[in-house]
Amino acid sequence: MARAMRLIAGGALDRERLPDLCERLGVGERHLRRLFAVHLGVTPAAVAHARRVLVAKRAIEETELPLTEVAYASGFRSVRAFNAAVAKACGKAPRELRKTRSRLRETKAITMVRAWIAKPKGAVASVEGARGVTKRSGAKEEEERHALVH
Repeated sequence: MARAMRLIAGGALDRERLPDLCERLGVGERHLRRLFAVHLGVTPAAVAHARRVLVAKRAIEETELPLTEVAYASGFRSVRAFNAAVAKACGKAPRELRKTRSRLRETKAITMVRAWIAKPKGAVASVEGARGVTKRSGAKEEEERHALVH
């Protein structure tokens, strides 16, 4: 069971069919399906599908790869299947997930800049202190703050 999970996690069912995987494992297809049903409550194909969706979602959120490349790199055989699977699992189309991610990054950046601008004179942010950044002189910090606001 553990070996089957490792092989599926490595994309074995993206490259070969279930009977081929069973042959590699030395068990019958029916027995492997029964083991998955007893221990996980799903089929080996469902585990492989879930892995593909998770890999795709992570690639959408963490890379700038075109969505077509994400689809094939995550193990889907067609862009249409990729779009349907991601939309069903995440509640949004892949393109919408990427737009949401971009908006979240922009919002975080704007929030960080606003926090820095609103910082009282002479205060050192905890991030700056953790990095060992020395405190700026009050006049220079005020100039930078004024330049960002105006």
